[in-house]
Amino acid sequence: MADDDIIQGLDGLEDAIKQLDYQTAEKALKNAMMYASKPMLDDMKASAPFDDSPERSNNKHKVGRVHLAETIKRRGVKADGDHATKIKVGVFSKAHAYWAAMLNYGTKYILPMHWMNKTAERHVAGVIDRFATKLKKNIEKAKR
Repeated sequence: MADDDIIQGLDGLEDAIKQLDYQTAEKALKNAMMYASKPMLDDMKASAPFDDSPERSNNKHKVGRVHLAETIKRRGVKADGDHATKIKVGVFSKAHAYWAAMLNYGTKYILPMHWMNKTAERHVAGVIDRFATKLKKNIEKAKR
């Protein structure tokens, strides 16, 4: 790679990704986003509220239920623009998303835990760094 081909910063990554064809750019972006969001996904699963109370283990209706941590996933979503992608980390099951929102933001009976917000805040800088590093590698690989 020549010295003038060196990618500098996020603006440089944006310019470099726009030079790739649409399908290659989308694949490189999605791969980088999935890589970058992995620590956030793992931490969100680990910090999800878990009901291990005796009432749960003694209630035949609650014993077989899936726990909230098991429903946390990542999904790629269509983004606006040709060279764009979105990855969402969260609860995508309608029934569990309802409970996740109540536990995160609280209700008039439950104090807010903010476990999703805190996880996202802890990982913002790391996600950006991991994304930039992986995207740079993906772009360099695509140019070969």
